[in-house]
Amino acid sequence: MEKKKPTRETSSSDDDDEVAAYFDIYVDRKSSDSISHSEDNLSEKLKTEKVGDDHCLRCLQHIGGRGRCCVAHSISHRRDDGHVVDDRAITQKFFCYACKKNYSVIYRRARNGTFTRKMKGAEFCFRGRHTRKPIADDDRRRVISQEVNLHAGPELQQQIDDLALSNQSIQRLNIASDGYYDTKQKPISIEMKFPRLRHLTLIDIPVGNLKLNEVLTPNLEHLELKNIGNECDMEITLPKLRNACIHFWAGPSKVINDMLRVAVNLEVFETYKLWIDKLTFGSNVLHTIDLHRADKLRELLIWAPSLRTLNLQGCMKLDNIQFLRRHQLRRKLPLTFSNKNPLTVQMKHSRVSARAMDTLGKHPRFRLAEDHEAHPETQSAATLLADVGI
Repeated sequence: MEKKKPTRETSSSDDDDEVAAYFDIYVDRKSSDSISHSEDNLSEKLKTEKVGDDHCLRCLQHIGGRGRCCVAHSISHRRDDGHVVDDRAITQKFFCYACKKNYSVIYRRARNGTFTRKMKGAEFCFRGRHTRKPIADDDRRRVISQEVNLHAGPELQQQIDDLALSNQSIQRLNIASDGYYDTKQKPISIEMKFPRLRHLTLIDIPVGNLKLNEVLTPNLEHLELKNIGNECDMEITLPKLRNACIHFWAGPSKVINDMLRVAVNLEVFETYKLWIDKLTFGSNVLHTIDLHRADKLRELLIWAPSLRTLNLQGCMKLDNIQFLRRHQLRRKLPLTFSNKNPLTVQMKHSRVSARAMDTLGKHPRFRLAEDHEAHPETQSAATLLADVGI
């Protein structure tokens, strides 16, 4: 689903540099619908949570007095539904996957030049009575003790450093700006041991150094990087990585391809505006490749026998596509392996060379996404194939 672009209201005076800079960064943002929001079995997580009889099993707080159970919206459960920016306020819209409700964070410009923060819509993911009864596994409106949410601010780096020293059991770490991208935020560094970390989310945070590998984060499976800046010294070599989401990246292509080379268990690779010229995939379980607006991508090499979805929407320079016939991972496929699912390819607003289209057309499972399956403007298979002479 294509996200609506943020709208900017016109004004006779436009001297708000902070708002203007914010708008420039967020224009043409894409919704995070396509990223997998699969959760680990919550009952497995709760096995490691030691909660006393006098604590609520939902918010993990002590039950006493007349206080109510309140659970904030988690960064990992929210979908970014766009922004509205004008000279007076910044409105950031979200949808919460846990409570299935919409909410907005509004920052209004105060007379002294600062911003005042206000919530609109569902203020909490859950607000009600405390409970000592077990919560259903599919009810994500809860606090998980191994999950930590951090927000941009002058103490952010210190908070990350302290977390690495004090909480080695953390399984999910979410770091994001709280409402708008702060260009004054000092780039953070993440190069410390989190031995049990499985999910890492960095959104709208300048990152200067990011090291994720078998020594520091050996169990990391889900990685979400959105708008972290291009001036980042990055190393991502994670054999257990299953789900990778990267938005707005124009750094060295070697960083991404080194990640893909090691990620032999990758299942989903979802990007938006990944500005590199070549990608090489190698995974027996990779079923989804989403390369929306990979404007500079010219060459795509794929070993993915389980592939079912290939999104090339907005890829304007794609010249060469190869489905590799030989790969070192082939020997690890079961002898009875068979994939009879169609390979659905989305090519809306793309410019693909004739030889690349020929490669796609000859794939035994190739099927072009039809209008009713993808987007109303998607060309029919017959029209597109006729255009390239196949």
